[in-house]
Amino acid sequence: LGEGESQDPENSKDKNQNLGADPNSLAAAEAGPEESQKSSDSPSLTLPASGKPALVSGSGNASHSATASRTVSLSLQGFLETCQANDTTSVSINRWMGRLGNRLWQVLIAIKMAQASGRRIVRFPADGLEDRVFRWKNPLKLASHRQSECNFQTRADDRYTCLFLFFDRCRTTVAERRDLLQTYVLPQVIPELYSECRSGTDQRVTLHFRNGDVATHFGGSSLAGNHDQPPCLYYHRVIDTGYNGKPFKEIQLVFSKEEPKNPCIAEIMERHRDKTIIPPLGTVRGDTCMLLKAKNLAVTMSSMSTTLKMLNTKLKRLFYVNALQEKKGLHFEMFDFEHNEVCEAFPRAV
Repeated sequence: LGEGESQDPENSKDKNQNLGADPNSLAAAEAGPEESQKSSDSPSLTLPASGKPALVSGSGNASHSATASRTVSLSLQGFLETCQANDTTSVSINRWMGRLGNRLWQVLIAIKMAQASGRRIVRFPADGLEDRVFRWKNPLKLASHRQSECNFQTRADDRYTCLFLFFDRCRTTVAERRDLLQTYVLPQVIPELYSECRSGTDQRVTLHFRNGDVATHFGGSSLAGNHDQPPCLYYHRVIDTGYNGKPFKEIQLVFSKEEPKNPCIAEIMERHRDKTIIPPLGTVRGDTCMLLKAKNLAVTMSSMSTTLKMLNTKLKRLFYVNALQEKKGLHFEMFDFEHNEVCEAFPRAV
C-alpha cells in the first residue's frame, strides 16, 4: 500500500516501503490508503457500451443482477436493494477496509445507513474491529430512533461498491459523527486501556504523526493526494502558538514503528529541545490511550487520529490541517475538514 517515490527534494532517493508492521505497535492499527484498495469481485454499477448502468455481481450480498436507466439516480434505497437485500432488518459490513481508522469510518457509515433506513441492527465481519482496543458487540443493536434523512453519496464514478460499505454513505456532519461514535463505539473501549497512560497537563500537546506507507507523501503525487502529510510547519506552529498564543511546555509524540519515519519527528526533536518531549509508548493500547486522554491534540492526515479524537471526552484544544487537493469528496468529509462544522463540534479547534 502506498509504495512509491518520495517527492521530498531532500529525500528524493528514499522509498515508501510497505514493511511488515509489528502487530503490537500502532502501525498495525493505522489506516491504509483507502481509495487505493479496489476489489475486482465487489458488486458495482458500471456504464457499459449500451449506456445503461449494469450491476456486476460479485462476493457481496447483492440480491440480483439488474440494469437501470441512466436517468435513475443512485440512492440509499437503491443501494440497500442492490447490496443489502438479504436481511431487511440490518445493515452489514461484509468485509473490513484497511485498518482501525478506516474500519471506524465503516462503522459510522453502517450506523447512519441503519438509522436512515429504519433498520435497527448493524452486523460486522467475524474478526472484530480491533481486539486490543475494543470489546466489540456483534451484532450491534441500535437504540430506538426516528428515521433520519439520507443525503446519499457515492464514488466519483457513480457506482455502488457492495463489498466494503465504505464509498457509499449518507452524508453526516462532524457533530453527527462524534455523537454516533461516542454513543455506540466509546462504550466498547476496553476499560483497562485507560490505565495504559497518564493524563497530560494543560500545557502538554499530543502530536500524531503518520509513519510508514505514506509518511513522505505530499503535493498530490500519489493516491490522488488523499494521504498527503502536512508540512512540519504545521506542528511547529501548534507547539509555538497553540497554548493561547504561547508555546506548549510539553510535547507528547504519538507514532508507529513503521518505516519510513515521518521526517517531522526528527525535526521537532531537534528544534524543540528546550521543551519536555515524551516518546510514544509503542503499543496500540498505549498510544490509543494517549489519543483518548489528550487535553490538547494535533491530528494529521490519518483516519485513525481523525476518528479517535471523536472518542476523546476531555479534549480542550483540537488542531488539524487540511492537505487535500480538493475541498470535496469522501476524504474531505470524513477527515472533518468542513470548518463551520468543526467549530460547531469543537469550539476551540484551530
